Amino acid sequence: DISRHRKALEDRRAYLIGQIDTMAADLQATPEQDWEDRAVDIADDEVQETLTGTDATELRAIAAALGRIEAGTFGRCVRCGETIESERLDLLPHTPFCADCAREKA
Repeated sequence: DISRHRKALEDRRAYLIGQIDTMAADLQATPEQDWEDRAVDIADDEVQETLTGTDATELRAIAAALGRIEAGTFGRCVRCGETIESERLDLLPHTPFCADCAREKA
């Protein structure tokens, strides 16, 4: 079960790194000369920068989850120590919290 979660985490990490690299290249692209096109590019850049920040946050969570796998604590809530539900790990393999602790934290 852990090997399946490790693979899901590593696959997601590779996908996010690819997305960030693509967005970074897009942000550095030569801007359009037409002011209307440039306005659209600026709006797109702002969205991409927000997404890149979100992706970076998820990458940190994935790195932490992979660290918990190496430490042998993966699947245990970092807050209460209880087992994280397998359905929850299937949906969010990088989550550090059981459902109860996640609700309390929110």
